Amino acid sequence: MRSGKVSLYMPRPFCVAALILTASFLLATTAAWSAEDSEILVLEAEGVGTIERQNLSLAKEKAVEDALAQSLKAAVNSVLPPKLPPKKYQEAWRRIAEQRTDFIQKYVISAESFDQTAYRVKVQAAFFVGTIASRLRALGYETVRRDHVDKEIALTVNDVRSYEEYTNLQEFLKRGIPCVREVVPVRFSWREVTFRLTVQGTPGCVTAAQLPFDVQKIADDEILGNIRHSD
Repeated sequence: MRSGKVSLYMPRPFCVAALILTASFLLATTAAWSAEDSEILVLEAEGVGTIERQNLSLAKEKAVEDALAQSLKAAVNSVLPPKLPPKKYQEAWRRIAEQRTDFIQKYVISAESFDQTAYRVKVQAAFFVGTIASRLRALGYETVRRDHVDKEIALTVNDVRSYEEYTNLQEFLKRGIPCVREVVPVRFSWREVTFRLTVQGTPGCVTAAQLPFDVQKIADDEILGNIRHSD
């Protein structure tokens, strides 16, 4: 479908020179880092993997690879000029795909299903789109600048009955939703907690289906919900 110990002796003058060169290199590296390099783009795509010899795990792996490939194509296209010939788009994507893991911040499977012939997944992935653009420019491609926008969402959850539930929720928000860049606790009171989420990505990148609680309200700047309990 596409898919022990070594000691070195250095004369003192040489040590000093080496330290100066190392410091100069680190300063140069730091100066080269920009806000654009850390820019995140969140995309969602569907992938399909053919089931062979009833091997569901392999088919699921292929489906995830397919979805990530589709998302990466969209991420690459988002920083290339819109009138670029299709052949150039394909060429640029192949150059980036060779080192795909360098550009994926994280991803989650948001839905999955299978039948007798194929495994299907929906994957939400966060890409270092600024780094993709920098790499493409280094390869000789012209890129266009994307708008870099962070937004904040106030998330309040009721019926939190223990500190463990609170910490589990906070950890999920940090790791379970790709477009969430920062989670800041705002309030922890009796059975009610509030976090400030800093997110980046397409509008609505935080959806009710992703959240581990019953959502009562979801808007651009506010999410309200209740923890699910079996009793």
